[in-house]
Amino acid sequence: MPYIKQENRSAMDEVVLTLSSNVLPRKELAYVLIHYCMEYIKPSYNNYKNYIGELSECEVEMCRRIYDCPIGQFYTKPQVTEKRKTELDVIVTYLGELDLKINGDLNYILFKYCRIQFNHYGEVIDELRRAIYAIRRDILAPYEDTKIIENGDV
Repeated sequence: MPYIKQENRSAMDEVVLTLSSNVLPRKELAYVLIHYCMEYIKPSYNNYKNYIGELSECEVEMCRRIYDCPIGQFYTKPQVTEKRKTELDVIVTYLGELDLKINGDLNYILFKYCRIQFNHYGEVIDELRRAIYAIRRDILAPYEDTKIIENGDV
């Protein structure tokens, strides 16, 4: 959100004023967001996923910056030996060479891996959460902070 340049914010600020002047009671913002998605988001897995991701990251950013909620405080970085890192980096490189599209490719790979490898989906879900929180905390948050400096805060 702070990577929206100042000169591009005025049209969006008009929407903010409209929302503010209507003082949306509880659940009405959800109505607006759901119906906007139904009416204006072009149907595709990637578009819906990106829209949900945008809402999710907005929630995380509000928690991080307004409520000072720690992002993923209970999730720690995985501790692996140097030997194991070398082995795992082969998989990372393999994924990179596949030129995965973040439009369902990774979802397919992870879901199928989960079905083949694990008896309980909970283990994979926990690992996904661990990755999500670590990426938000260690990659996305510092990126957002640099964009706040670059473009000014909201």
